[in-house]
Amino acid sequence: MEASSGEVKQTSSRADRLSLDSNCSLVMKRVTAEDVGLYTCRRSGSDPYDVNVYLSVFTVFPTLTRSDPWGTSEPTLECSLLRYRGLSSCQPNSLRWVNETGAVITDGVTESSRDADCFSDLNVTHQISNNGKFSCQSVNEENNVEIQADYTPFQPGTRCKTTAKADIVLLVDESGSIYPEEFRTILSCIADIVGMFDIGPDRVQIGLTLYSFEPRTQWHLNAHRTKESLMNDVNKLQQIGGGTQTGRALTHILENDFQPNVGMREDSRKIVILFTDGQAQDDVIMPSQNLRDNGIELYAIGEIF
Repeated sequence: MEASSGEVKQTSSRADRLSLDSNCSLVMKRVTAEDVGLYTCRRSGSDPYDVNVYLSVFTVFPTLTRSDPWGTSEPTLECSLLRYRGLSSCQPNSLRWVNETGAVITDGVTESSRDADCFSDLNVTHQISNNGKFSCQSVNEENNVEIQADYTPFQPGTRCKTTAKADIVLLVDESGSIYPEEFRTILSCIADIVGMFDIGPDRVQIGLTLYSFEPRTQWHLNAHRTKESLMNDVNKLQQIGGGTQTGRALTHILENDFQPNVGMREDSRKIVILFTDGQAQDDVIMPSQNLRDNGIELYAIGEIF
């Protein structure tokens, strides 16, 4: 039960993201893969008046380019349509790619499926021109487009460079609610972040901690002196799964990662970038305030899937 008698049930795991509008429609903010499913609107507990709605999530994102994650070569694009598990299996050619002219792309396209979920990968390097817009379309049996998502590759030469002196800790949620392809999205985002900075002991230092039930520091701020070394370790990251103890993880990085003996510099700007897919299972208010009290900025990248 998500809502009843005009009110959202506070026992719902997504209560903080749900509301009811004036005509009793259910409003959901920050939709993620865990929200995919069957939703039923029921009038006064009477089954004959049930109305079912299937919520799906449709995304296009670049997957991590292992050989040169921060280089100018374009990555593979993954298009995914996540659907309610009770629906029929994904049909062949239900996802298709088109270029900026509207022409259908077939070269470099690989399809796959998992239960009712549909996936299609596009190798951008196979395309004659990879500077334009690529669109993934979900089409029905009549070949009509039901939904479309666009992606424009990053243009070489426009990447920001900075000589800022900063200590950045990436705090990455690896809980079980994150699908493996979603974890790859996080790694791709990390590659973009790394690519924007000049990495070094007198420039930007980046540490990384994974967390679910227990936080696990993968490397400290002073572990990597070059961008290449840093990305080699990013490529080795493995997801374990578990719960979402975000508050515990925030306390962990304050006590273990933002310390002078592991590379934190007194004159640097201190930043936490948190990647998470859902609501924390513990208190985050006090740990967040403790970080701010110590001069550490906290930025959360949530619901990026």
